[in-house]
Amino acid sequence: MIQKRILAFMLIVCISCFGLLPEMAFASDTVGIPKPCTLAQGTHEFYGDQVKALQKTSNNNSIINASLVRPVSVEVGDTVTTAVYMTLQGDSYGWEISMDDNIYTAPVETTVPETGKTKYKFNVEKMHTFFYIKGMQKMGQNYVSTTFRLVFTELTPDEEPTVPTEPIEPTEPTEPTEPVEPGLVMEDGSYIIHAVAKAANSDTISRTDENIEKPLRVDVKNGLVTVLMTYTGTMTNMEMSKDNVDFAGLSKASGSSSTYRLEMGTELLSQVYIKGQVPGMGNSWQTIRLVFHRDSLRIPDGNYTITATAKQSNSNTVSRTDDNIEKPLKLEVKDGNITAYLTFKESTMTDLQMSTDGEVSYANLSKAAGSNATYKLELGTKLLSHVHIKGYVEAMKRTVSFKLEFDKASFVKAEASNPGNSDSGVGGGAAPPPFTLPEVNTYKIENGEYTIHVDAKSLTSHERSRIDDRIVKPLKVEVKDGKVILYLTLRGNTIRDIQFRWTGVWFKEAPIHSQGDDTITYRLEMDKEMHSYIYVKGYVEAMDAWPEFGLFFAQNTLKKQEEIPPVAPVSEAVIDQNGFKIRVVQVEDSQLIEGRPLFRVSIEREELPLSHGKKALVSLPYTPRAEELKNVEKIVVYRVTEEGKLIVEPTGKYNSKTQSVEFKAGIGEGTYTIRYAEKSFKDLQNYDWAVKPVEALAAREIIKGMGEGSFSPQASIRRADFIIMLMKALGVEGKPTTNFTDVNPERYYADLVGMAKEMKIIRGDTNGSFRPEAPISRQEMFTIAANALRFIGGLNRTYNKNVLNQFADKDHISAYALDSAAALVSEGIIRGKGTSMDPKSNVRRAEAAVLIYGIYNYEEGNTQEESAEKLPVKVLPVEGTKTLSEGTHPIRITSLSADSNEPSRLNNAIENPGKVEVKDGILYGYLTLKRSLSDMSGLKISNNGGVSFEDAEVVLSETGKTTYRFKLDKLDQPVVASIYVEAMGASPKFRIAFDHNTTVQ
Repeated sequence: MIQKRILAFMLIVCISCFGLLPEMAFASDTVGIPKPCTLAQGTHEFYGDQVKALQKTSNNNSIINASLVRPVSVEVGDTVTTAVYMTLQGDSYGWEISMDDNIYTAPVETTVPETGKTKYKFNVEKMHTFFYIKGMQKMGQNYVSTTFRLVFTELTPDEEPTVPTEPIEPTEPTEPTEPVEPGLVMEDGSYIIHAVAKAANSDTISRTDENIEKPLRVDVKNGLVTVLMTYTGTMTNMEMSKDNVDFAGLSKASGSSSTYRLEMGTELLSQVYIKGQVPGMGNSWQTIRLVFHRDSLRIPDGNYTITATAKQSNSNTVSRTDDNIEKPLKLEVKDGNITAYLTFKESTMTDLQMSTDGEVSYANLSKAAGSNATYKLELGTKLLSHVHIKGYVEAMKRTVSFKLEFDKASFVKAEASNPGNSDSGVGGGAAPPPFTLPEVNTYKIENGEYTIHVDAKSLTSHERSRIDDRIVKPLKVEVKDGKVILYLTLRGNTIRDIQFRWTGVWFKEAPIHSQGDDTITYRLEMDKEMHSYIYVKGYVEAMDAWPEFGLFFAQNTLKKQEEIPPVAPVSEAVIDQNGFKIRVVQVEDSQLIEGRPLFRVSIEREELPLSHGKKALVSLPYTPRAEELKNVEKIVVYRVTEEGKLIVEPTGKYNSKTQSVEFKAGIGEGTYTIRYAEKSFKDLQNYDWAVKPVEALAAREIIKGMGEGSFSPQASIRRADFIIMLMKALGVEGKPTTNFTDVNPERYYADLVGMAKEMKIIRGDTNGSFRPEAPISRQEMFTIAANALRFIGGLNRTYNKNVLNQFADKDHISAYALDSAAALVSEGIIRGKGTSMDPKSNVRRAEAAVLIYGIYNYEEGNTQEESAEKLPVKVLPVEGTKTLSEGTHPIRITSLSADSNEPSRLNNAIENPGKVEVKDGILYGYLTLKRSLSDMSGLKISNNGGVSFEDAEVVLSETGKTTYRFKLDKLDQPVVASIYVEAMGASPKFRIAFDHNTTVQ
């Protein structure tokens, strides 16, 4: 009997091992499936047994339960996304979340709130009773893959079943993840990183993972990245590929029989494919995917130095505190944790505190052992781009703050320490060899006008001066009557009162030669010869100091004006357009442009443009060639640089009605040419509806392919990448002053996302985040696109939501997106997917291109050719109150530009109809603005053409809406007004006009 039981047991084991036995107790139905549940908007915290980490296939506690830090927070915002915050103790990495144990997504944010703990933020579409979470947990000396369920024990599932979603379509491979931050990974040195071996075509952990020693070492030498992988398994003849297509053999590290060199070039890739022969499988080839967890990348322990700059908290202006900081700063890395040591030359601040989360929370700073002027900045496990510091200044009787920015490019390992050379406890580094200025070389040049390239550099180190970004290059040089005259043009007013010297010790003042909207040109006159560099200084008010720098001239770039191609004008035009003066000169054929037309464009404006880089519309006459008439969408405008490089102007397009090419350009001068850009992709055969938009946008570099001639039309697109496409199509560029909390300022999308935020095109989540690398849904795309159109003056009427009745799933559109969807459908920019809108599915690349193309052409129709017809300017042609009786009268109100009859940007914020009131013989106007007082405030009205102003009275203030009342002398002319706009820091003037056709008598 015993033998029979043993045989039966062995049979069950064998059958189970070979997959012949049902999973029984291991089946997922023993724990049920995650069910959706509804939570109110706001933050919810779950303590104790309200949240547990349970095993994946049973209700027993997982090994992770003891490491789970309570409370677990869930944040429900006003969008479709819910954020789950989970904090774990101990050593682990690579955690991902799933609602179905099928598709897992990585956290959108990982932070280290304190030593030994890691906090993860996961974005999910909806709250559920539990989620599957998997990652790598350290067990003893090794890391093991584990999956558990994060269970919220007291949540009640929604009673009604959710609407089943369409099956998830397979997507084409996305682009490789970009390399980690430059200055940290790409700097020469050694690092450590964790990785996991997965199946080549899925997220399943490969058995090979157990044979790879963790963590891996990363060596960077001369900018080339090599990962050293120690493998203890049986696989032989190993090869590596970056794309699972082209494989090359792996070499072994010197002196090792089990460590392989994964040579990646200049970038640390997010993953590589490795294949080899397995003897136990008949020498068949097996391929794995080695995925690197870059959030685990650590700097090896040791001492380092870095340069840092103290700036004002809310700008890039250098703070006065910067002069009081000893540089470079010393850094110590111990057990992966980074400590920077901040030393002040004079102890003027006390009670210092530091914030690493954008001034949300501060922590006290402690002093280094044995020092009264050196403070320890605990930065965590990553080298941050900046921190905020504040302290009390006794002399000022107040607390002051500044932003300490780290120059990651200057991060280097300290040399062997000198005993007694450090009072910070870091150990110090040997002093580098003293910097020596090169000898000044001089040379003579003949009379004439020249241009030359110049660099502004420090006079005490090899570093570039911060002034270099302010210089307009190249410099103009004039040689006349034995004098060498340099014309130095600086942008902005950061530095002024320029002085210079080329010999001796005495500086001489440089007179102002000319002054523009945002530039000042100084005249620097020297005797006889040109110098290889000169000394320059200027007054910086923010520092209350005169920083000195050197202007270093590149002699080999000296170019005489006569050497520039002849510019005999063929035609010239000067146009006044909404305050812009545009001068266009067409030049004869030039070798630089291969016979294509060449134009010199100069744009001036007496008053500075409004915020966000207002541009002029430039029109250039152009007759397309015969082959170009087949597809005028591919006629593209290029700006020609001094070096002859062509840079595409994304707003350029051919206008068949005027037989001209039009594009937007800002203040200044530029040279432009017109060409035909042929762009096509091999995988658009089944997407006839997207071919024209995709190729037109690709020709203007608004959108790019995915490599090897493919576009990947079905691949999803990230939120940040959609914003890049949109902003390029609008012709927006610039540097934002603010951004979202989760947008890394060093990422390629940071500037345009920040500009979109400042323009109110995007608003982000309630916690100040944007989720830039999350997929964008269709209804999110609708809302952002509509905001963009409103910003440029479009969608300036009320749209009937009944237009959405044609779609069977209109009730699935979230409330916040209804108005936007109705507007876009009414304007013909979107048409839906047959009888559905599919609002909550992810946007595909082809869909995004079609919508951006619609916006691109919408702007042409609404703001250029038809603006005068669509936005008529009407005013009441009567004086005073002759035709108005006592009481209130509804009336349409239009906001006009201060100097033209074009609608101002404020027009979109006006609620119509407005009203006028006659009370006791006095006429009052009422203006309701659909924005909060935090955006705009202090409305002032002038009834005498702007000679004097009176404050308007606030009669109603509620969320998102403010109503003002003011006296009116008459209605036959617009009144002049001004209002303070916080985003601009100024009070722009505009005019308010009243439409008599909408007044009820």
